[in-house]
Amino acid sequence: MVLATDIDGTFFGGTSLHKQQLYELLASSTNITIVFVTGHGLEETIPVLTDPFIPGAQFIISDAGATIVDGYSFKPVEPLQQDIENKWPGSSKVKECLKDLVDLKYREVPQQRRCSFFLENETMLKEIESRMNQLGCDIIYSGHKCIDVLPKMVNKGRTLVKLLDHLQVKSGDVMVAAGNVNNLSLFQCGYKGVIVGDADEALVETTKAIKDIYRTQFPGAGGIIMGMEYFGFISRFSKNR
Repeated sequence: MVLATDIDGTFFGGTSLHKQQLYELLASSTNITIVFVTGHGLEETIPVLTDPFIPGAQFIISDAGATIVDGYSFKPVEPLQQDIENKWPGSSKVKECLKDLVDLKYREVPQQRRCSFFLENETMLKEIESRMNQLGCDIIYSGHKCIDVLPKMVNKGRTLVKLLDHLQVKSGDVMVAAGNVNNLSLFQCGYKGVIVGDADEALVETTKAIKDIYRTQFPGAGGIIMGMEYFGFISRFSKNR
């Protein structure tokens, strides 16, 4: 199976016991491929993965879907990364296009093929979206304050789909896990999904009509374990580990 999971609050969340159980299960299995999915930039993500207690991921999708690398060498997965690069107009053009909007503050964080901002006035959303659409970009608005500007048709879910198609993985062999609304696109891909306990209410509400989603009361790692059991992945794929 493939486990594609958000890391903050999901893979790194939950009780110490559940994290230990999940990490030991994944570390001892040869039949589970891990994909870490995060909104953070790769430069921010790599240092938190150096803990030997944390099982390594075969692939990392970072920058909210704009970066996709091998989880061991950190080299780009091609030609997927180049396809995203070709769609990106460049950070300087994005910032230049939005520089007159005083209620929009650029976030000085490591990021590639993406620009992140803090928005202080929601009434500017339509204007920002219009300008970015003309530039060939999409925006993702979350938490009533954060905006990510990304290449057109690029987000966590679409990048995951392209990766798994590239690897020729059957959709029925995939489970996604998250709890934050900025991971909504992961649950719109047609894969089995688990929404972990303590999830954003906005994520719970917007996924109600999507099939094959399991909502568990266990937060973080515990929720992932429950989801794997619910969908039968542990018995199907971990029998011979």
